[in-house]
Amino acid sequence: MLTDFILDPVITRAFASMLAVILLVGGWQKLRDIDIFAAAIENYRLLPFGLVRPVSWLVPTVEIVAGIALLFPDSCAVGASLAAAILLVVTAAVAINLARGIRDIDCGCGGSSNQTISWALVARNLVLVLLTIPAAQQGASRLLYWGDYFTLAAGVVALVGLYLCTNQLLNNSTSPLINRH
Repeated sequence: MLTDFILDPVITRAFASMLAVILLVGGWQKLRDIDIFAAAIENYRLLPFGLVRPVSWLVPTVEIVAGIALLFPDSCAVGASLAAAILLVVTAAVAINLARGIRDIDCGCGGSSNQTISWALVARNLVLVLLTIPAAQQGASRLLYWGDYFTLAAGVVALVGLYLCTNQLLNNSTSPLINRH
């Protein structure tokens, strides 16, 4: 049955670990370049200026806490809830600006991608939110055996690779450097 497969501890741990990697790396990149991230938040024009700096610290801090919590079965439900909450908040900010007709702002996702916002970014984030559902499960239906850990590691590498490829495709399709005729 599909539900049994999705709730298998290898699958739930793979989703949780993939989300943890994304959140930990994204949070670290934002904190590393906090001024750039604060400028990205300011460009969304959703917060009063006095809240931009505190929110620029809050978002990556929540990402890192969620990422750490997702790594442990006993706290994965809390981590998944935090991950879903932060993803929904930032996705709402993107959607609000897209609805306003504003597309030429950096998403603020972290790093030096210079990725502008798009509906594809909204879709990507909503898929990540959906993955928090199985990631919240402890996968207690069975114990993990030594072979499961190899499968889990390969699954996490594949999922993170798929995420990075998706990001690159989003970056390529929204890049202002691409000549569209």
